[in-house]
Amino acid sequence: MGRISTLTYFVGKKVLVYFPVQRRGLNKSLAHHWIGPSTIVRTIKTTIYMLRPVSNRLVTFAHVIHIKSYATPCPSIGTPPLTVS
Repeated sequence: MGRISTLTYFVGKKVLVYFPVQRRGLNKSLAHHWIGPSTIVRTIKTTIYMLRPVSNRLVTFAHVIHIKSYATPCPSIGTPPLTVS
């Protein structure tokens, strides 16, 4: 059980879902296998979650080994810091 029992996600958290589809004509190693972000709607079991993609209302289910946390992109590095006076 090891790794699976330690992974938990909370309702409302944004995650990416592993969906390994290889498109024709694309190299397998260069394909994007993680789709998302999706929001966790409900916990079915400790290892199964109900997900709703941000872009539509279609609800899907995913096992915990097919989910990873979504990190929001950080702002560009070239912007100057804000100064407080």
